[in-house]
Amino acid sequence: MKHLIAVLISVFLVSSCATIVNDPMVPVTFTFSDGSDGECHLTNKRGVWETDLPATVYVRRSDDGLRYVCSTEDGRRSTGTVPSSMGAEIVASAIFWDLGITDAITDKHRNYPTTVVVPVKKVIASQAEKEDTNSSAQASNKTEVQLGSDGTNEQLYRFEAMRAAIKLDCTDNLELLKNEGDEEIYSVNCSENRGVFFQCNSSGCNELK
Repeated sequence: MKHLIAVLISVFLVSSCATIVNDPMVPVTFTFSDGSDGECHLTNKRGVWETDLPATVYVRRSDDGLRYVCSTEDGRRSTGTVPSSMGAEIVASAIFWDLGITDAITDKHRNYPTTVVVPVKKVIASQAEKEDTNSSAQASNKTEVQLGSDGTNEQLYRFEAMRAAIKLDCTDNLELLKNEGDEEIYSVNCSENRGVFFQCNSSGCNELK
């Protein structure tokens, strides 16, 4: 009997150590899966927390899941639950939880993952945004051609010839046929194997009839 009492007291002391060592709050780092900024609302039976993301939040240990409701800055929403697990240091004294050990009452023997990645859907650009992007790229390319440093007008004339060809829906095999300093002649293939010729100079590119 004395031996049994000694064993029970020893295990009880091991259980009590978890109460002394474990802080009631545990840090959890939250980030969105695509690296976006945003905010989150966190809850469990022990408390409620509001935080911006990305961030590390100190939440109260609990034996229930940590529920989150998060939103990115552009309005995408994600909800879920972070599971609670049992701390390894308390496993040895698990047989005493039903006897009213302090840790079982305060949930200080529970843990949450240290890092949580909140899943969000990828942003899909709208057609209008794609068109704006393409327009910006074309304007950038035009500026680059006009500011060429090769000392000739060839790049600028070629660009103007292509632009004139596009207006006629003719964009295949643009070819320089003649270069006479300040004037160039280009050919391009159109539908039904029809060839079109453009004369380009400082005044622009005009179709040759």
